[in-house]
Amino acid sequence: VAERIRMVLTEPWQLRNEELHITASLGIALADATSTPDSLLRDADAALSRAKEFRRGSIVVFDDGLRHQADQRLATTSALHGALDRGELAVHYQPIIDIVSGKLTGAESLLRWTHPQRGPISPAEFIPLAEESGSIVPMGTWVLEQACEQLVRWQLENPCASGMTIAVNVSVRQLQSPDIVDVVGRILRETGVRPADVCLELTESVLMNDVEYFQTTLGNLHSLGVRLAIDDFGTGYSSLSYLSQFPVDTVKIDRAFVSLLGANSTDNTLTEAIVAMAGALDLDVVAEGIETYEQLCILQDLGVHLAQGFLLSRPVPAANISELINSGHIWTVETAHRVTT
Repeated sequence: VAERIRMVLTEPWQLRNEELHITASLGIALADATSTPDSLLRDADAALSRAKEFRRGSIVVFDDGLRHQADQRLATTSALHGALDRGELAVHYQPIIDIVSGKLTGAESLLRWTHPQRGPISPAEFIPLAEESGSIVPMGTWVLEQACEQLVRWQLENPCASGMTIAVNVSVRQLQSPDIVDVVGRILRETGVRPADVCLELTESVLMNDVEYFQTTLGNLHSLGVRLAIDDFGTGYSSLSYLSQFPVDTVKIDRAFVSLLGANSTDNTLTEAIVAMAGALDLDVVAEGIETYEQLCILQDLGVHLAQGFLLSRPVPAANISELINSGHIWTVETAHRVTT
């Protein structure tokens, strides 16, 4: 029956003299003696989500495996709601390094969750759930507060940190909040951080959701003095024409591009094109996800100065960054090479 439904829906149809084609994914749940209307719809929705993850036009029947995943997902979402109040969340920081001078120029703040029973939970698991439930909004506000306060402490503790910046990820849900500009402005005032030292990172797909709204919102945020960066650049759907319409200061080359550097000349050319495009638009470039010495050398040759990745440092607690600042540690290509060999 599902296959017949799918085939009917895929037949072309006419709209204003144009032929349109659509696809349909189907999720199926079978009722038993324990089923309720709510549980049946929930299970069918879980099957539909799996069908859409697999490929377009798929049909998936809910089974015990999906039931376990659905139960785990529900339990994680429930636990996440009180995680902030229970003190289970923490902010770690991944250094951003000038790979020419070797100096620490800034850090990206990253949310971490340690569940009292399950231990550390991957951000890839809980961040999407926080987005869906809306809890990402208070969490994101908290991360921004923590990051700005921490940067001010670093700068007061050591003059070497006076030029450091802090990057904070901002979700679509946060940007859609009507008070986002007021919230950011309040945090800047209360923490005393220099606005120019704060960089708000947003994903490329944000630009395509509601161009007019985000033009206004990002413009208002930029007027506060903060910097704006496009994270995971090259993996979304935005075009250069869209990019030029927003007050963006920085693009971050996605790790998917960085991981392929050196594999063949085409992959290098794509990264080189991003760097050239950013230069033409007078944008800073940060390469993320650097894991090998070869990638570091190629990025240097392409003219990229700012970088982050496991080769340079994993995300660490604030105390570790303080130690790095106080020790005056300098990264170089040679020391990075020794670390990986």
